[in-house]
Amino acid sequence: MPSPSHEVPIELLRKHPELLAALLEKLAGAAPKGRLEADDATLRFAKPAEVRPDLVFRCEHPPWVLLEVQIGMDAEKSRRWLLAAAIQLNETRVMGEVVVLTTSRRVAAWAARVGQAEGAFGTRLTLTPLVLLLAGKSIDAMLSEAHPELAFCAVWAVRGRRGPRAKRVLREALRRIDTLPEALQPGAARAIFAVRREPLAAYFSASSLRAALRCPSRNA
Repeated sequence: MPSPSHEVPIELLRKHPELLAALLEKLAGAAPKGRLEADDATLRFAKPAEVRPDLVFRCEHPPWVLLEVQIGMDAEKSRRWLLAAAIQLNETRVMGEVVVLTTSRRVAAWAARVGQAEGAFGTRLTLTPLVLLLAGKSIDAMLSEAHPELAFCAVWAVRGRRGPRAKRVLREALRRIDTLPEALQPGAARAIFAVRREPLAAYFSASSLRAALRCPSRNA
C-alpha cells in the first residue's frame, strides 16, 4: 500500500504544479516556460502497452514532464521509464523531461543509471532522468523566503529524522508557510503534518502545528 511519504507529495504537486516549477528552478537551475498543467498520468501506445508515472505535466517548454516521486529502488522502472518517455516522444515528436524526485542519495544514484537496456549483440537504449535530490544543502534551499511553497519539501526530506536539525527544519518550514496566501496555509500545514514520521512526529502535535501557524515567531 502506498505510504504518505509517497502519496502526500504527489497530491500536493498535482494540485500545485507551480511547486514543481520552483523545484526545477532551485535544484536544476531552469524553470519551465509557460504554466505547468497536470494531465492524465496514464500513457498508452495501445491498450496492451500502458504505463502510469506518478504525474504528467504539460507546458509550453518543455512540452511534457513526467514526474516520479521515488522513495526506494524499483527494478521495473528500468523499462517503465523508457516506455513512458518513448510514448511521449512519439506523441509530441519532442523530447521532454523525466524528473525523479527523491530524498535518498542511494536512490538518486540508482535512478541515474537504471534506465539502460542492452541487447545481446550490443544495441543500447538509455534514458538518463533529471534527478532532483533533496538532501544536504538542498534541504536548506527549500526554506526560501522567495519560495515559501517549497517549505513542505524540506519537511518531506527530514520526515523520519531525529535531532536538532530536523526540528529546526520543521520550525522554519512553519514560518515559511505562514507567509503563503491565507487560503493556501491550511493545505500546506496538513501536508506537513501528514508526511511526518517518528521521531519527527513527536516534536509537534496537530494542535501545536496549528498554534505555530498562528504564531510562528514564537517557536524559535
